[in-house]
Amino acid sequence: MVQERLKLTLEEVFYNLFDEYGEKFNWRLIPLTQSGRGIFIDELKKEIGKNHFLYNKRVWAVAKCESGNKVLYLTGNGVVQGMRPLIGYNYGAGESKRVREIFRSALVLIAGVMVIGTILCMAVPQTLIGLFTSNPETIQFGKEALRLISIGFIASSVSVTVSGALEGLGKGKESLVISVLRYIAVILPLAFILSKILGAAGVWHAFWITEVVVAGISYVICKKEIFQ
Repeated sequence: MVQERLKLTLEEVFYNLFDEYGEKFNWRLIPLTQSGRGIFIDELKKEIGKNHFLYNKRVWAVAKCESGNKVLYLTGNGVVQGMRPLIGYNYGAGESKRVREIFRSALVLIAGVMVIGTILCMAVPQTLIGLFTSNPETIQFGKEALRLISIGFIASSVSVTVSGALEGLGKGKESLVISVLRYIAVILPLAFILSKILGAAGVWHAFWITEVVVAGISYVICKKEIFQ
């Protein structure tokens, strides 16, 4: 079967897989849009074209949610990028107290952005999705997904800040652990398990549950590596 699929175009493969798995095939791909930063979705849409029946389906709706998420995380990443050199400089100078103060300030800023983002996503998700598309089906699916995914925004501020601070301290391995947990080790198996129980909503729940779990782990790492 695999050899036969290798001879097919990507569009034909999608038709075959959709016939085999139905809508389950769509939403089981959703975690890949998170770890792949939307590249999978972008390439898929280029390949299948606007007339393809999957073009505006659920996978693309979640990709649209990803576009909204990036606005928040780009802001957070901007704070992290400014924090790294400051932490590195003060750490090298032996100013441990200053390092902790910088970390706290960055965490408050990022958490503030995430609080605002969470409120907007909960209150007007359809408006936010509507900024990227006018397709009613996409807006409907995206609205549901965005509300669930946004539950984890505030918790994610912990892992984002801790990961950036660790990089500034030259502790890349610890930072890598957090990233792997967020994008692969926790979310993928969790999405698979919850999808069996809750369907498509289970995959969306996996996003915020992952952020909460990784935030807890990040806190433990933070206490050991930054506030020791």
